[in-house]
Amino acid sequence: MKTLRLSVLLVVIIMLNSSTLLSSEWETIEIKITTSDGLDLYSWFSKPDHNKKAPLLVLLPMMNHTHKSYDPFLSILKQYLDNDTLSHNNIMPYLLALDLRGHGKSTKFNDSILVWENMTGDDFALYPYDVKNSINRVLSDSTNKINSEDIMVVGASIGSNTAIMLNEHMNGLTKVAMLSPGENYRDLQPAKALESYNGDCIIYAGKADTYSYTSSVNLSKLNKKCELKVYEGKDHGTDIINNDPEAINYLIEWLYKEK
Repeated sequence: MKTLRLSVLLVVIIMLNSSTLLSSEWETIEIKITTSDGLDLYSWFSKPDHNKKAPLLVLLPMMNHTHKSYDPFLSILKQYLDNDTLSHNNIMPYLLALDLRGHGKSTKFNDSILVWENMTGDDFALYPYDVKNSINRVLSDSTNKINSEDIMVVGASIGSNTAIMLNEHMNGLTKVAMLSPGENYRDLQPAKALESYNGDCIIYAGKADTYSYTSSVNLSKLNKKCELKVYEGKDHGTDIINNDPEAINYLIEWLYKEK
């Protein structure tokens, strides 16, 4: 894969977001960064209602989905953290949810529109750099009390490949959840990054989701710290956790297990 590095040219905080992405427990703002190749890349950054140093949880959607695909997950996460008995007094994290390049609001590209159906392998190769730039934007704001050494990432499908490939470009990743990864999605190949990753990892797969299931089994063998969870059916990516209460509860408990 050709290595392409992008720098952020412009950062603009747009507005307080009234989206149902998060409950009132988080103050959510919509952020736009314009990358050096001219893409307006959008993310939604949410601050918890406490003033303590806290982890950052990054959410990366699957193909043809937006950040809103994580709404059910965030609703259950809030319920979990509100229950001290379940959460063992774990605090709410900072949250960063993206519309990946070519999806949702992240489609304005210079004077044209970029949509995922028309993207090339070189376009998809920029995903890890886009996410890194978005993370660095919120880390650079000194008013945020983010623990930069405790970054957790949940990614679905191509977002899961992107999630683990962040390990090649930044430090501080402590947990990566890969929902339906592939050994090669649009030229994003996560094997090397997974092999060298030292944090905790979990892979979800639907047994009837043939390509992703086979990829997940193979990828899980590359890292002894990687747990594999297989579910019946052909659900893919966030559909696994959104359609199965056990899957979503297990993921939340895994994220908050002692590191």
